[in-house]
Amino acid sequence: MGRIFIKVNDLGEVYFVDYFPFAGGKTEHELLLEGFLIDQMPQPEEGREFIRMWDGSKIYYKYLDTRPTVDEKIEAVRKDLDSAIIELTLLMVLQQEGDK
Repeated sequence: MGRIFIKVNDLGEVYFVDYFPFAGGKTEHELLLEGFLIDQMPQPEEGREFIRMWDGSKIYYKYLDTRPTVDEKIEAVRKDLDSAIIELTLLMVLQQEGDK
């Protein structure tokens, strides 16, 4: 694969990626005046929101906290309900043993 051109803001966030930088007719020197050329782009974790970052020598990803999905919310409620049922069952058993 050819080289990849990136542009980065002052915070190190990659805001532009061109996988075919030489197709526009610019030379390597012209591209380097505007950004950076890299040999490979690492893949982010699937299903997570991210900001692509540049540390001056390599690309990395800053992952964002996202809202839980409906399935994740349902699973959390299910776990809470399971815990509540176990606690109530234990209380009932302890109360029945105390009544004896």
